[in-house]
Amino acid sequence: MALGLIASLAHPGGNITGISSMAHDLVAKRLQLFKETIPKLSRVALLLNPNTPQDADRAVTENRIAADVLKISVEPVVARFAGDLEKVLSEVAERQYDGLIVSQHPMYFAERKQIGDLTLAKRIPTICPAEVFVEAGGLISYGASWKPLFNAVAPYVKRILEGEKPADMPVQQPVKFDLAINLKTANALGLEIPPTMIARADSVIE
Repeated sequence: MALGLIASLAHPGGNITGISSMAHDLVAKRLQLFKETIPKLSRVALLLNPNTPQDADRAVTENRIAADVLKISVEPVVARFAGDLEKVLSEVAERQYDGLIVSQHPMYFAERKQIGDLTLAKRIPTICPAEVFVEAGGLISYGASWKPLFNAVAPYVKRILEGEKPADMPVQQPVKFDLAINLKTANALGLEIPPTMIARADSVIE
């Protein structure tokens, strides 16, 4: 809705409908979990891609609102292309941020292995938008469970092909959210994950 693509979740009103991953709605929860995982967290970098400016601007706003509550400072760092990541993450390490928030951008999903390798090598703890980042070496993630969202796409396509109008088809929001933790990464970074966090996790990589 923030981009003006639909009128409301219940009644999109145009020719667009589908499945939401609630990317921005989960920002505060992710930052809270990051703080619970690393209690000393006070200054973090926010990895952004301004090639989608409205999305990037909203990510900064939402993260800073959440950070103020937790007494954390959030500073944007920019990587527009895959080739930017080495330099940007080196700067994050040199400036000694306590951690890195990886925003939900398609390029970062595609480059999650590079992000995982670089942040591990440079000893940067990360909070990520999906479990696939943790599988690639990220520290923790919290986000919508992707498999149910993908499975929900086909029925939407079927309904549209059968004549239903997207304007009348509510945008579906996720009902299941997953917390994933990579203990191998935590050990490599010298971090001790609180037992309460491990107990809450839906997936733990050891």
